[in-house]
Amino acid sequence: DNVYYNYYMYLSNHTRTSYSSINIDEYIRNNLGYYRDAFGTSAGSGASRLYGKGTFFYYAQEKYGVNAILSLSLSRNETANGRSYLAINKNNGFGLNAVDSNPINGANWYASFASSILGYASKWVTYGYAHPADWRYYGPQFGDKLSGMNVKYASDTFWSEKMASNYYYLDKSLGLQDYNY
Repeated sequence: DNVYYNYYMYLSNHTRTSYSSINIDEYIRNNLGYYRDAFGTSAGSGASRLYGKGTFFYYAQEKYGVNAILSLSLSRNETANGRSYLAINKNNGFGLNAVDSNPINGANWYASFASSILGYASKWVTYGYAHPADWRYYGPQFGDKLSGMNVKYASDTFWSEKMASNYYYLDKSLGLQDYNY
């Protein structure tokens, strides 16, 4: 039901955002907000594993050539804005190996949330889904069920639309600097 632009669904993971790590952290801080846990207790902004991680998303872009905002958009979707069980208990920022048949026990564990970001950019995108020699390669974009990462990454048919929506709202809030860039 959210507005999105197909542009972001078909934007290559090997593009660069024009936003800085400071812009990313500012967006996260100002837009992910507070939430109440299952007991009605306000958990505040520190509860999300995404807070303060703009530097790592940006560093992963610089080191591995993976668009920082595309990575953030996927992480937001896969971790319920950094608040999922896997994000909190396994530092897994992307639902890596959380297959439908065994999402908790099958999911990767990382020593830190930051190492999850760097591992995703390196192993899962640059040398994985977006590498033409990889068996999962259907294009370097999130795509749809016919092309891109969505062919093999997720069972959700609308998976890439959710990431496109996340990117669009971030880009729109910061002046659409990346749209058609």
